Amino acid sequence: MAPRKKGTKAIEHQNFELLILSDWHLGSRLCNLDYLIEFLQHNNANTIILLGDIWEELHEYKYKAEKIAVVEQLLLDKLNRGTAFFFLPGNHDFTRAPHAKKFTGNSAARKHMRRAFARTGHDILSHPNMHITTRMVLEINGDRHLIEHGDACDSLMHNKKGQYVGTKVNEYGAYGLSARMFRKIKRAFTLMRINVYLNELNAHVKEFNRKRGRRRKVDAVVCGHTHMPDNSTLKSGVRYYNTGDWTEHCTALVQQHKSARLELVQWRKGEGFTPYRSHHNGPAPNIAQPQMA
Repeated sequence: MAPRKKGTKAIEHQNFELLILSDWHLGSRLCNLDYLIEFLQHNNANTIILLGDIWEELHEYKYKAEKIAVVEQLLLDKLNRGTAFFFLPGNHDFTRAPHAKKFTGNSAARKHMRRAFARTGHDILSHPNMHITTRMVLEINGDRHLIEHGDACDSLMHNKKGQYVGTKVNEYGAYGLSARMFRKIKRAFTLMRINVYLNELNAHVKEFNRKRGRRRKVDAVVCGHTHMPDNSTLKSGVRYYNTGDWTEHCTALVQQHKSARLELVQWRKGEGFTPYRSHHNGPAPNIAQPQMA
């Protein structure tokens, strides 16, 4: 082990009650793998929710496969130590069939997960601590939280032209544009659509609550999908959390203990977690943007 630089302090190992993360995009050149590995090495939780777009099937592990194998082994180690995992597939986990989970339940997710973990020699889906679902309602500190990836209420995901454009943009990001330029274009597009998306999400939650009835309605919604970390309130009064991503912001939602609320935090390499700033401020200054090989 290389000695620490003078003046730096060791990152503390932390154990949380709950960790919620999304949008790692393993296999894409944009994934901050060094940050992710350091985070997984120093943090654990009783429950970890992987909120979709963990893998980038489009790129099929072409980039940095060795480091991706390290990430997957760290996940398996946590499973073996008793951490309960919930995987809620996102639209990028099904690049070739965006609506596979809608029509085939979880079979496509299981097939993809088996293939993704084949290199480790383990069938992660047979592990008793791994659970796959598309949506869940979880009580956190007395409030009911609707948890899903967030693509279900994104009208762009249900439009064939929108899906085609999105796929092409990601292909150019992988093979043509520089990482910096790709992020700028994608971020500008997200900022243009974010208000539309939040209105769609608000209507989605209102309809969800209408069907559940007053006594079973949710108080908060937790999503990924937009790559825009957030902790705010929708027009309906429902609390809105967004986990952000690990391609730019390196953010997560954490619950310190059972009676604590969710907190939005950012992982800083060599430092650990810090409270996340406004989601309009962009990436933290010390987030190393990966270069296109």
